[in-house]
Amino acid sequence: MGLITQQPNGKYTRISYVVDAPTHWNWTEEGLSKYLHETN
Repeated sequence: MGLITQQPNGKYTRISYVVDAPTHWNWTEEGLSKYLHETN
């Protein structure tokens, strides 16, 4: 589980609830979409 949010630079980041830290950052919209489709 985690929180996905948009960064000030327009890209996306994921903050993990498990490790309580960012685990992915500077995602493009395409990269985020690919990640979401792979994990669902």
